[in-house]
Amino acid sequence: MNDATLTHEFLLLEVLNAICAKTKIKPSALILLNFHFTDSQLQALDTYLFDHAFGQQALSTQDVAQKLHEIRPNMTAADYFFIAQDLVAAWKHEERYHGLNFI
Repeated sequence: MNDATLTHEFLLLEVLNAICAKTKIKPSALILLNFHFTDSQLQALDTYLFDHAFGQQALSTQDVAQKLHEIRPNMTAADYFFIAQDLVAAWKHEERYHGLNFI
């Protein structure tokens, strides 16, 4: 039995995940949607990334993991690192944050 509550959002995420799995793509937007970040948490992350891009500062996966922990402190350290790894890989592929170097 599935523990997830059947909602419109749940169904949309299920379809998006299935499509992405079939096409073997993993967009950053879907990664963030799957972890249910709030709008304010997403805006805090976006501001952090744009500030670093504007300042031409390089970010590591660990830097992103630490920021994720700061804006949403209710997950395990391993969760933050794995989410950060996936996000950095997706952002590099998408070229979403021009001028930002991920190391």
